[in-house]
Amino acid sequence: MRKARAQRHRKQALRCIATEILGWANVQLFVDPSLSGGCFDAFFRSDSKLLPRITVGLPEQVPWWKCLSILHHECYEYLLAQGGMRYETSGAIANNSADYYFSLNHQQFAEVCCNAAYFISKVTPLLEKAWKASQKANG
Repeated sequence: MRKARAQRHRKQALRCIATEILGWANVQLFVDPSLSGGCFDAFFRSDSKLLPRITVGLPEQVPWWKCLSILHHECYEYLLAQGGMRYETSGAIANNSADYYFSLNHQQFAEVCCNAAYFISKVTPLLEKAWKASQKANG
């Protein structure tokens, strides 16, 4: 039983499920069953042809609302970073996500919300489909 489950889990590797405009660029949405949270990578220095990407983790038994929360979080953070509104503390002892600060005015916040809403509305059905498949596979 454990071996069959591991084989099903291995079949679900990191994969791109959508490419859509987010702010000023096309961004790929990836899902990864081995990731428990999310991340974005906007700077592929090794290959300038690669698009920015947001990755949402789909570990075993993750609730749907958590997937949506991760998607929202990464979309907003990507837009804030791209817009020059995300800052990192200098001289940090630990380099982790708690070291980020955001500074924006209300108009910038409205623009970020609008850009994120467009992307989220386009990719949510595809993310839901991937989430359902991952939950079924992890049974």
